[in-house]
Amino acid sequence: MLNGFVTVLSLAAPPLGGAITVFISYTNSQSPQPGPEQKHQSLPQNKSAPETSATVNNGETSGADGGEEKKLQCHVCVKKFRLKSNLTRHIRVHTGEWPFSCSYCEKTFAHEYNLVAHRRIHTGERPYSCQVCEKKFTQLSHLKRHRQTHTGEKPHRCSICNKTFAQKSHLDSHRRTHTGEKPHGCSICNKTFALKCNLDAHRRTHTGERPYRCSVCQKTFTWSISLKHT
Repeated sequence: MLNGFVTVLSLAAPPLGGAITVFISYTNSQSPQPGPEQKHQSLPQNKSAPETSATVNNGETSGADGGEEKKLQCHVCVKKFRLKSNLTRHIRVHTGEWPFSCSYCEKTFAHEYNLVAHRRIHTGERPYSCQVCEKKFTQLSHLKRHRQTHTGEKPHRCSICNKTFAQKSHLDSHRRTHTGEKPHGCSICNKTFALKCNLDAHRRTHTGERPYRCSVCQKTFTWSISLKHT
């Protein structure tokens, strides 16, 4: 047995007396390898290195997955979305799909929440109420805009004449008084309008549609403002 260890000890070259004990302890706890000295030096590093590498890789993979959730990309305009449902709704802008139809007037919508809000025109439901004046609205966005009539806030300013507006949509419409732009065109007679709501009302002169009904006398109107009739 000593001859066998003498051959090994000659590689480490320590004093024979104390080295035998140390070397025997090491060789008994590990499987024999081609080079004892190489095994003794590299073993601790080889154990820890794969664990560190795996941790980094897992973090990178997790980060990539998280990033993909925020990078759902439209194949038409390259716009990106966090949720697949938002991407699906957005694609209808390109396809022209309007799958949600009103059971009262058969008007169609790209988004279901628009249909829900539209139905209230027919039912008269106004679930959103102003806490200041108790005026009621069919849509929450309408209530939020209305609140600005109490606060007097007008955060949107025209860069040409410095006139201010409570709503950005009003500012956009106002700018067209400077530019003369009328981007909304009738597909039947080609008449153009600065405001989409005016185009929508104009189309009804061709279709004969009168979607607004008075809850008192049942008379119908082309414009919602006409419901305030006497």
